[in-house]
Amino acid sequence: MRYIGACCFIMKKILIVSLLLAGLAFSVSAQPAERSSKRVDVIVDNDLCGDGDGLFHLVHQLLCGSSDVKGIVGAHLGTGRHWGGSDSENKLNNAEISVSRANEILELLGMTGTTVVKAGAPGPMNDPRVPMESEGARLIVEEAKKASPQKPLYLLFGGPLTDIASAWLMDPSISKNVILVWIGGQ
Repeated sequence: MRYIGACCFIMKKILIVSLLLAGLAFSVSAQPAERSSKRVDVIVDNDLCGDGDGLFHLVHQLLCGSSDVKGIVGAHLGTGRHWGGSDSENKLNNAEISVSRANEILELLGMTGTTVVKAGAPGPMNDPRVPMESEGARLIVEEAKKASPQKPLYLLFGGPLTDIASAWLMDPSISKNVILVWIGGQ
């Protein structure tokens, strides 16, 4: 079992390096004028400790010329579930591991400190009427209040919807200022 965990950890590193190289090639080939026009504000909310799709999505958004990433929210994957990782990571909840992976990607891209990274809820909601308050949900509310129906905040979710459901329960008025794009999760 340790061998499988080590293999997954190594494969994650290979995937990150491959994605960074592909993203770098894309960003270098883009014209500066193309990269700065008509940018949309986004928050990426994803479980970055699951399979590689979340990592790929985050790298893509960070290097995308049409996106201005206002924040990254590390989502939960489910109790005790994540791919690879160190013994110290195994003591953290998935949202915290996702934050660690987001910060690692930012560092690899030379973008440390360019966007806010917050942990989302540590697990699923227990009651659909009670938010799972987290730094990530508060970040969504804060950025959604800065947006408008004319210039909405795009919420790009690649896992559970816990953080947007919680943000909406915390402040239902944000719904007019956001567009939710979701793939995956339950």
